[in-house]
Amino acid sequence: ARQPRLEFPERAAERGVESGRVTLSCTVNPNGSATNCSIVSEEPSGAGFGQAALRAMRSARFSPGTVDGVATGG
Repeated sequence: ARQPRLEFPERAAERGVESGRVTLSCTVNPNGSATNCSIVSEEPSGAGFGQAALRAMRSARFSPGTVDGVATGG
């Protein structure tokens, strides 16, 4: 597993926003990469945290589930 590289959104910095929260929904492939990610919620809305989170997921790697020792997506 590898943590995603997070970048603070420029739009949030310009607006003086100091923090935010995003919930994503993704599918984890057998190789540990995430696909089909979508933003479920974002606070504050419109500050760019959702798009930053989606970009970060491109570099994330997860430990996929296994069935009988074989990696599966899901």
